[in-house]
Amino acid sequence: MVLMNSMNKIKRKIQNLCDSVSIKHPISVENLFGGRNNSVFLIKDSNGTKKVAKFFAPDRTINYKREKLFLEHCQKHNLDCVPKLFASNNQDKSILVEYIEGNKISNQHICEKFIVDAAQFIIDLNSSHRTFRNYYTASDACFSIKEMVTGIDYRHNLMHQDQDNLKKLSSKADIDFHEYENLWTNLKRKLQTNVDQLKIIRLTPREIRIYSPSDFGPHNMLINSKGQLKFLDFEYAGYDDPLKLSLDFFSMPDTPISHTYFDLFWNHICPNQKFYNLTYNEISILLQIFRYKWLCITIQTGLKIIKKSASNTINIFNDSSISEQVHKIRLISSQIKSS
Repeated sequence: MVLMNSMNKIKRKIQNLCDSVSIKHPISVENLFGGRNNSVFLIKDSNGTKKVAKFFAPDRTINYKREKLFLEHCQKHNLDCVPKLFASNNQDKSILVEYIEGNKISNQHICEKFIVDAAQFIIDLNSSHRTFRNYYTASDACFSIKEMVTGIDYRHNLMHQDQDNLKKLSSKADIDFHEYENLWTNLKRKLQTNVDQLKIIRLTPREIRIYSPSDFGPHNMLINSKGQLKFLDFEYAGYDDPLKLSLDFFSMPDTPISHTYFDLFWNHICPNQKFYNLTYNEISILLQIFRYKWLCITIQTGLKIIKKSASNTINIFNDSSISEQVHKIRLISSQIKSS
């Protein structure tokens, strides 16, 4: 009964979104997925036309504002590679957007064209001569290598605060997480020894910073029947450093992108290389460090699943979601150690 009442409430809110822009009421509403930040629903009208309604959690107002602003920016500059925004509701923290047909990105899609098309999206996004300067900063924005490392330090320390669940995850993954203390120490020492200190501490000038989708990677892209890339999920979007965006893009674990493409992407989105002046060796070290960042994020996700399973009395050793995280942890660990 509670679930039925909740769905009826959602349907009324979706009808209000449709009414605000004179769109036909949906005849069906399907819960696609939901998480800590939002819930997403697929809706269809009597003509079979699909749209997507996205509701943000009550404490995620800033996520709602970031995504709405990003989609408005794209529409203002005629970027049709993102979902069209039809309506929004500030009170409900909800948006109604175009449903995009397409397939998830897999390893077979990763090629030079994919890299260039992804880079072109960033270029087009920033072609409006910095009209986004008054926008939010990205949720994880960093404007120097020092800030980036400080952020990863925080994630590393946060991961090690939950020792009880870390032991459970260690048992499931058959990995000694205490090794990562030495691994992170060695990576930071490598950075200090091999990267010019001025490059580490200097702030990226405002004229080089970009409007970033954030969380930018294959997991938030689709490819349609014409071979065109479409981009999704902008709740962390904002003003950021192009170096950080690039390092993240090549470090995400879901569909790994070969580092051999890094120069191609980097030279496209940041033609002003004089400020950074990074050597091949310096970029390689930064990529190792950012892989460690995503290792921390993946471990933290695993810890959250264990906490949730404990409250729901689920056997984590039979939980497919924890098995998926364990696979990613092992994969990223081996990538860092072999690089």
